[in-house]
Amino acid sequence: MALAGRDLAILSARFGVARFGASRFAFCPDDVEGITNDEPGEYIWKEDKPPTTTWTLQTHNCYCGTPPVASFTMDTDTGEAPLTVTFTDTSTGSPTLWYWEFGDGTTSQLQNPTHEYALAGTYTVSLWVSGAGGADGPAEDLVTVTIPPGSISGVVSEGGIPYEGAVITLMPGGATTTSGAETGVYSFAGVPPGDVTVTAVAPGLTGTNNGTVVSGEDLVLDIALVGA
Repeated sequence: MALAGRDLAILSARFGVARFGASRFAFCPDDVEGITNDEPGEYIWKEDKPPTTTWTLQTHNCYCGTPPVASFTMDTDTGEAPLTVTFTDTSTGSPTLWYWEFGDGTTSQLQNPTHEYALAGTYTVSLWVSGAGGADGPAEDLVTVTIPPGSISGVVSEGGIPYEGAVITLMPGGATTTSGAETGVYSFAGVPPGDVTVTAVAPGLTGTNNGTVVSGEDLVLDIALVGA
């Protein structure tokens, strides 16, 4: 049976990770038919003879008041690693407990935490809240972290002499450029980290070099042209 006029939320199991449910039989802990009850929980009434009413605490964590609604904002949702993000709680209903999961295996119970993401990836941030009126969550949003690119530069030469106008191709990706006038210098910017191969081609000549691009660093790959 349901108690008329009473509609309270109850937080089942442990806060932050379990599911939230609704209580069928509940009273506010300080308002059980005028009887003060110091311990929050779920109360079931029982009538005795002669007519009296007794109350039994059935389940802990019964909340009374306006139910909270979880929400939050972030000062940024994308950037290069390491990326520091500040989260601001905007939940309504005056929550008093917060539980955050940042998507990388770490958590916080601060109201407005700051978190650093060290590795690239897309992370789901989740917030649960709890207060006098119940609990809500998760509110969710995404944070995308990228790896800073590297770059490649070098000199194209033939017989030790800088070569102008050679066509250089970068693999993977297939980007192309040409070696500069007099200096034979070429460069590629914004190169994702990883193994690369650069190939220079000129009339009757070719040359290849390879290496590994490191995030945020310049990889020098000089190319010596030889007869094709």
